[in-house]
Amino acid sequence: MREERSSLMYSRVAPAYTMPVFRYLNKHRELIPLAMIMTATLSGMAYTGIRALKRSDIVIDRWNNPEPWEKVDPSQPQKLFSIHQKWKPIRELEEVRKVYKE
Repeated sequence: MREERSSLMYSRVAPAYTMPVFRYLNKHRELIPLAMIMTATLSGMAYTGIRALKRSDIVIDRWNNPEPWEKVDPSQPQKLFSIHQKWKPIRELEEVRKVYKE
C-alpha cells in the first residue's frame, strides 16, 4: 500500500498548479509564441535588475557616492571578456591623483 502511494506521488509530470496553464495553451495554440516572448522578456528584466544591483561600476545612488570610479579595483576585470589584459599604473596619472587628493 505504501509503495503504491509513493509511486502515485512521483508519477506526475508537472505540479498540479501548472497544468491549467498548459491545458489553456494547448487549447489556444496561437498564444504559445506570446507566452514564450513574455517569458524571455521577464527573464531579461530580472537578469538586468540583478546585474545592476551586483555590479560595482553601475551606480544607483549618485548623491552619496560622487566619484565611484575611484573605488573600482583595477586588478579585477570589469569587462565580460578580455584577452591578456594586464594593468600597470601610469606614473603621470598617479602623480595627478596625489596632487588632487591633497
